[in-house]
Amino acid sequence: MEKKPSLNDNQKQCLKSKKTSQNNLHQSFPRPSRAKYQGNPNIIVGVALSLKHPVTVSVIDMTTQKVIAYRTTKQLLGKNYKLLNRYQVQKQRQAHQRHVNQR
Repeated sequence: MEKKPSLNDNQKQCLKSKKTSQNNLHQSFPRPSRAKYQGNPNIIVGVALSLKHPVTVSVIDMTTQKVIAYRTTKQLLGKNYKLLNRYQVQKQRQAHQRHVNQR
């Protein structure tokens, strides 16, 4: 496109944008001097999803077979747990209303 003698404004803007994107790809962000975190392969995070308890998270050390941390939905959400309760009740009401309407 650069070789074309006559470019309209949109084409010029598009060309400029593509050049900038290409330059950014070749000049990546500086890498940190600190080495990356090397995790412990013996520690496992488990996430359980269900209808009764939407989310349950546990952190387990596999070498000792002990649970390091265990959090329920209520513990994870804290003061926002009421929002989840409200959502579930609303969903239940809507399902019932849909059933009544279909009948």
